[in-house]
Amino acid sequence: MCTVTETSNGATATVTAAVAGANQTVTVPAGTLASLSITDTFSPAPGAVEIVKTLAGPAAGSQGLVGILLICRAPIQVFALVIPAGQPAGPVSQVFNGVGGGSTCLVAEVIDGHTDTVVATATGASQQVTVPAAGIASVQMTDSFSIASSQPQTPAPQPQPPASQPQLAATGMSAPVEPLIGCALVAILAGAGLLQLARRRP
Repeated sequence: MCTVTETSNGATATVTAAVAGANQTVTVPAGTLASLSITDTFSPAPGAVEIVKTLAGPAAGSQGLVGILLICRAPIQVFALVIPAGQPAGPVSQVFNGVGGGSTCLVAEVIDGHTDTVVATATGASQQVTVPAAGIASVQMTDSFSIASSQPQTPAPQPQPPASQPQLAATGMSAPVEPLIGCALVAILAGAGLLQLARRRP
């Protein structure tokens, strides 16, 4: 009888190892060959994503709810950063740990904090980052808030096309429909989820 043990699995600071069959005992029949199998599966070590959202502008502190969605793939993971309404001006940061190393992540602001009286201007509202194994990816986003103007805006006059060249009605979409539907569904579901999270906050 022989016992086979794997004493070093090859894991490093940036690589994890999953071992199947590391400790086995096999009986070797006389005059024949005994075999066994050991499998090591290696993956990038988990990393993290830090989101830093800066609230700025003269109306900072009077804005509504701000919601940011972090979606990663390989494996698929979803995280949310919710900043309550009325958060004072300045940076707000959160680190999301356990993100798959090597994952590509989309960071998108799905609720920008604008209200009936506050206008929001977002910088870096949608970004894509790659998470390093055993490392951290940082994302910087800024919302600038200002008081909405009480004066109604008069639309600028638009030139009319010549009568001899009537414009034809559009008969189709200029972009694929499936990505637009997917984005809309993600935005709707994300917004609903973030509002539920906000209501549960003390």
